[in-house]
Amino acid sequence: MHSIHKLVEFGIQHGLVEKIDRAYVTNRILDIMGLDAPPEMEAAETLPPTITPMLTELTEEAVSRGLVEDTLTNRELFANRLAGAITTPPEVVRAKFRALYKAEGPRAATEWFYEMCRACDYIRVDAIAKNARFFAPSPAGELEITINLSKPEKDPRDIAAARSMKQTGYPKCMLCAENPGYAGRLDFPARNNHRIIPLSLDGSVWYLQYSPYLYYNEHAIVLNEKHVPMRICR
Repeated sequence: MHSIHKLVEFGIQHGLVEKIDRAYVTNRILDIMGLDAPPEMEAAETLPPTITPMLTELTEEAVSRGLVEDTLTNRELFANRLAGAITTPPEVVRAKFRALYKAEGPRAATEWFYEMCRACDYIRVDAIAKNARFFAPSPAGELEITINLSKPEKDPRDIAAARSMKQTGYPKCMLCAENPGYAGRLDFPARNNHRIIPLSLDGSVWYLQYSPYLYYNEHAIVLNEKHVPMRICR
């Protein structure tokens, strides 16, 4: 089975894509891959547990065909476009979260949202697995020390190219509400597969998201609707 078909099937099996939208999502991927028609459908096969192998295979194909410059950042930007193509639309995510919250409570809603973020590769499951972790007893309990290996070193070519880019100031930071759906650039990560959940806290609008590089289990972030300086007031 070609990676395009595997990617779409993965999205369907993990609830990111509805079966009725198979053709629509396939066409989105074809556009990203610069193809006019999908490869012939072959016999079904067991899919990998994460989306990463399909993204890697399709990105390699795009590089070999000259669609993507062969640098780390350009590869990541392209792979994220593919992931975004099978990620549940924001309005559907919000509706599903609200429905689960109302019917089954906050635990069910947040657990579903967490698994969705893992399935679409917003939470970088395979990359996080590369981290080295060490545990030791301490007076305060078990101490965990993590060496972050999930974020590879930047390619010098990408660093040089980013320096020559015009600074846009958009999004203002990586924790702004403007990030979901952003295609990214050499000096800012892609967020095509990023989704956030609106919250009301003390009369203000906030958003719930998960960290793409979890530093602890279910590492959640709540961010303000507005880009305001972080200040400790008590």
